[in-house]
Amino acid sequence: MTEYAEGDIRSDAKGSGARANKGKIDLTLVPMLLLGGVTRVFMGGCLKYADWNWAKGMAWGTAMACTLRHLFKWWYLHEENDPESGEHHLDHALANIFMMKHYTRAYPEGDNRPPTSALFAVWMEDFCQTFDEEAYFRRNPEIREAVAARRAAEERVAQTQETLIDEGLMAEIDTEPQSESELRAELLEDAIRYEYKPGVDEVRDLRAEQEENF
Repeated sequence: MTEYAEGDIRSDAKGSGARANKGKIDLTLVPMLLLGGVTRVFMGGCLKYADWNWAKGMAWGTAMACTLRHLFKWWYLHEENDPESGEHHLDHALANIFMMKHYTRAYPEGDNRPPTSALFAVWMEDFCQTFDEEAYFRRNPEIREAVAARRAAEERVAQTQETLIDEGLMAEIDTEPQSESELRAELLEDAIRYEYKPGVDEVRDLRAEQEENF
């Protein structure tokens, strides 16, 4: 007997339509709105190469190298969009990952990952080892003091900035990114150099001075 995940096959009531879809994947959980950029990347590929060219298969390392280039440009260079396509680097990376996922079934002969004989696995324990900050500080007590001073200064600057924003003496950072970031950097630099606590009055004076010079 068919097992229905929802509804009642024997009922004539409105809304009681039965479906035997128990255990089937629910594609409504996939955020389709995030696939616009990936789709445009594939559309651009149709123009640059040919429809479904990528699906013929290629060395897995080719797609992996493309993935890493886009990730590195986005992560390390803060470059958002690929100059050629105008699409986000992450969309290009996702497109290449989709390709590689397809190749694992459709083109396994393209697998050119480093062989297990390269013994990279012996480094996994080292790769996953956590950084012991306390042990580092024990070996370098002078660095502990410097880091503590810097963190304290950063906290004081943040508290001062929040106070100024609450009093209406400073705009939110995202409304004036350049001027506010410069002010924050100057406060932090002075706090570290002279080891004093920057107060609200001092920031008011600095702001007034900047406005006069402007």
